[in-house]
Amino acid sequence: MDYAKFEQKLAEYRLIDDDFMSVFFDGQNEIMEFILKIILQKSLTVTETKTQIEINKFGKRSVRLDILAKDKDGKIYSIEIQRANKGAIAKRARFISSMLDSDLLEKGKDFSELPETYVIFFTENDVLKENLPIYNIERIITQTGKIFGDASHIIYINGAYKNDDSEIGNLISDFLCRDPEKIKNQEIAELTKFFKFGKGKTSMFKKVSSFYEDGLADGIEKGKAKGIAEGMAKGKAEGKAEGKAEERTNFATRMLQATAMSIFEISALAKLALDQVEELAKT
Repeated sequence: MDYAKFEQKLAEYRLIDDDFMSVFFDGQNEIMEFILKIILQKSLTVTETKTQIEINKFGKRSVRLDILAKDKDGKIYSIEIQRANKGAIAKRARFISSMLDSDLLEKGKDFSELPETYVIFFTENDVLKENLPIYNIERIITQTGKIFGDASHIIYINGAYKNDDSEIGNLISDFLCRDPEKIKNQEIAELTKFFKFGKGKTSMFKKVSSFYEDGLADGIEKGKAKGIAEGMAKGKAEGKAEGKAEERTNFATRMLQATAMSIFEISALAKLALDQVEELAKT
């Protein structure tokens, strides 16, 4: 990816955008601790923060976690940044919670040793449609209303909520802000400046370039594989064409989900017709 295009992207990035988020939070225990304290309204000490963690189960669907954090008491926090509503449906929250459990409990261990877990969705839209800034979901005993107490928690943060008079309102505003000078929480503002204007800019460029190149290579390889099955000579020509077309489509889809760029900008970057990008935006 050329550097001029990267700088245009960087200026538009927000914390809710996948590429920026994955670099911003990786290894940043203090900033994750600050954010979790606002969300949970309690004191904690984060000891580990990683991004883009994949959990695989042989023969079953895998899951890639946006952010995975752990505190000094062994509690686990999976934070998912979701711009599209379909990525934050209730059953996906259930799936992530179950995958965490199956990955955390080693063979031979007692079920009582399962750590307390939090699956936290930060969504750009009000997925649960109650106009609340934060939704805390717990299993309860329906006859009594008492908490079941399985130490499994699901939380949704509503990115569409507009109220800067509260801690959670300010946090939501900061996740959607492009200009670090307008970010209200100083901790988030300083780290944003580091990645947009400071030494962290190099790390960000490497990540975005890698993301683009990986998509290109993946598309070309898939196209080649299909072409070989139909014949070496024909396959090489068709495979390259199909691979590039698929890569452009994949790239445009990711940009629609992970950035706030317009369909016109994405059309130009992905080298796709405007009507193709419009159709992708509808899915």
